[in-house]
Amino acid sequence: MVKQEEVKFYLEEQFDGNISVLDRKTGYSNWNFTVEIDGDYFVYRCNRPDIEEENRLEIEYRVLEALECLNFGYSPEPVRYFSEKETELIEYIEGDVIDPQELPPERLAQIFADIHSLDTEALQRKIPEDILRNTNTPEEDVEQFGVQRYEDIEGNKFSSDFMDWISEQLEAVKKEAGKIPSGRTGFVHGDISSSLIGSPQDPRLIDWERAGLNNNPEGEIVFMYIHEGLDRDFYKETLRDYADKMEVRKEEIFSVAEFKERAILLNDIINWAKNWEVSAESGNNEEFKEKVDSYVELYGDLFPEEGFDNNQIFLNDSRD
Repeated sequence: MVKQEEVKFYLEEQFDGNISVLDRKTGYSNWNFTVEIDGDYFVYRCNRPDIEEENRLEIEYRVLEALECLNFGYSPEPVRYFSEKETELIEYIEGDVIDPQELPPERLAQIFADIHSLDTEALQRKIPEDILRNTNTPEEDVEQFGVQRYEDIEGNKFSSDFMDWISEQLEAVKKEAGKIPSGRTGFVHGDISSSLIGSPQDPRLIDWERAGLNNNPEGEIVFMYIHEGLDRDFYKETLRDYADKMEVRKEEIFSVAEFKERAILLNDIINWAKNWEVSAESGNNEEFKEKVDSYVELYGDLFPEEGFDNNQIFLNDSRD
């Protein structure tokens, strides 16, 4: 475990001046230490050694350098990357995580549009090719969670009706993926949920480790809608405003968004099914059923006329 004293000792070797390490905050894949150097505040970021997660801080640092050169105002300024430790020092941004719905839909749409309309050719000149990768196409979107994860859940105690339904939904999404337009490659943040920070008047964006190119950048808005639990009317208004700002037909934006919604929710259901035995031990299956319900509610027209009986999800003996 990296301690504050260790960080202080290391930074004192790198910088002159008075250095204090004030606290450590734990993120999903990184530890973030608030550092004061001669009265100025920074964040020292290092990969968490207690989890098996790829260290992506060099990716973030190179992206931040490029964004600074493009005068992109939302990202923290990079200070130094320490290659021997694969850690970085960046600007400290004061404020709390912002609920996206604290912003007007037009303002949120503008943030997404500002990211997705960045000059990709300029970014490619400034960021190594192996870092600024194209994150996915719609087809790859499906393959990321398709056959492999479906096979992972076959051994769990689900009914044949449920497994057949999952298989049918995967095939439907794969077929739909081929119809999605993918001619508007743009730069994306890659993990925007819970990354808005500061204040609604001056929002900033942190955690750029998963930034890259994407053939359907508006998918980021869909991820935020599902994983932040945005109000659906607020979400649709954001999509409409985004289409206007990007000068793209609203029908095209909404067709991509509908595909992404369906793919993401199905992905979540399969992931939950993969881990279901853990929740089954506690006797709590309701949360999983609610996930399936949310999918059925949005895509009810995909089901047979008699509907999909939620009670058919689990084998009888798995609910005892």
